[in-house]
Amino acid sequence: MQRETFDVVMRRLAFYKGSLLITTTPYSFNFLKTEIYDKWVAKHPDVFVYQAPSTINPFYPKEEFEKMKKSLPEWKFRMFYCGEFVRPEGLVYDDFDRNKHTIQDFQIPKQWRRFVGVDFGYNNPTAIVWVAHDPTTDEYYVYREVYKTGMTTSEVIDRLKYFLSFEHVQAVYCDSADPNSIQMLKEENIPAKGAKKDTMAGIMMLIELFRQNKLKIFKSVVNLLDEIEMYHWDSDGTRPVKEHDHTLDALRYAITGYKDDLKRRPVVAPDGINSKSTWVD
Repeated sequence: MQRETFDVVMRRLAFYKGSLLITTTPYSFNFLKTEIYDKWVAKHPDVFVYQAPSTINPFYPKEEFEKMKKSLPEWKFRMFYCGEFVRPEGLVYDDFDRNKHTIQDFQIPKQWRRFVGVDFGYNNPTAIVWVAHDPTTDEYYVYREVYKTGMTTSEVIDRLKYFLSFEHVQAVYCDSADPNSIQMLKEENIPAKGAKKDTMAGIMMLIELFRQNKLKIFKSVVNLLDEIEMYHWDSDGTRPVKEHDHTLDALRYAITGYKDDLKRRPVVAPDGINSKSTWVD
């Protein structure tokens, strides 16, 4: 269940003061943890959670349960087979702290530069993130996201053009593995450009921003927050596991692309910013 679906269900239930029953396996530190599990732990009177291992089902083979216990990392076994919310070991962004790096939504000042990152998908989710840069403090704010499966390039264009109708962005940094989609965006006067694909360099850039407390995320950007708390290194600790990374890829494209452009086009004092300039080569 996506967060948007949960919110709609809760609004409709409220009219009849109804109750909601959810059965699920914990897959990430998402809204099910923050909005349900954490409230249950805090003894909220309207929330009840029952955690059950797979073997609560009398037909589930106990030998399979024990085999998975021995073969899987402890955190993954406890999540998938015991129904526990457990933080993965070896998180890529282990410096991320919701208390420090999330912020209540606010209206982005007009003088801040805005830019976008796009990770194209279809069977996998398409992820789009919007970022604003405060040139006075050199802080970055992720203030909007789109996260949707089955999204065509034409639908990406429509979504981008809608927001471009009332706000200007310097550039839209896209997954360079899809040049045809990038060209389609350009043909619709969207300032699109291919992003660099150096994954490790981009990861290190985001880690540095978190450590410097220079990267903040609006609390409404829920899919990105979920992925940050699940994105982890492989067993060798050398490469990130290729999962829970769609919004993170989009953010990496946006930040690395923008910072690279800044080297060639330094931001001047806020009063001197030309908000209508674009950065497309």
